Amino acid sequence: GYPFLARPLVAYLDHMLLVCLSLYSLPRLPNSLTDLEIKNCEGLTGIERLPDSLTGLTIRSCPGINIIPRLPRALELLKLENCNSIKCLPDLPSSIKFLYVKDAQALNSDLKGYKPMYFKTEEEISAYFSENPNLRYLALSGCPPEITGLPQLPSSLTALRLGHLPNITNFPELPSSFRFLEVKNSLGVTRG
Repeated sequence: GYPFLARPLVAYLDHMLLVCLSLYSLPRLPNSLTDLEIKNCEGLTGIERLPDSLTGLTIRSCPGINIIPRLPRALELLKLENCNSIKCLPDLPSSIKFLYVKDAQALNSDLKGYKPMYFKTEEEISAYFSENPNLRYLALSGCPPEITGLPQLPSSLTALRLGHLPNITNFPELPSSFRFLEVKNSLGVTRG
């Protein structure tokens, strides 16, 4: 349960922020929850189940989490940062619009049925764009030196962040929906 909250209140929660170094397991999450942020939970090793109502999930600085359960079909935002034990992700739902993955190098593309989030080739990026046509936001950081360019961006994309990509020398025409571009430590980037 939630010892710090009255039971009737929990049933109506739509946003929950968990920041606790000593948290080893998540409480039962309410079905009304739409946004979940888990930060600095060093003792947490996994997440058993996510509510179907969830549209936003942020996991930051949780080094013990090594797997994430099936993602809800309504999920639009997924942010993973400094979670180096996560080895794989379930398939991303078609509803995903915002994806941010940083410092999660343990993600393994060799596990059958899982999509790599650390792209090794330009072809993987292109395939990811094809599989996620509703993507609105993407952050790419620390890709291998073999990646020197980006494929055609999805027409739905409105924002792109590039970081620590010194070998990317160009990227394609920006879609008309585009509103935001950030380039950090990627000195080779030029517009194609």
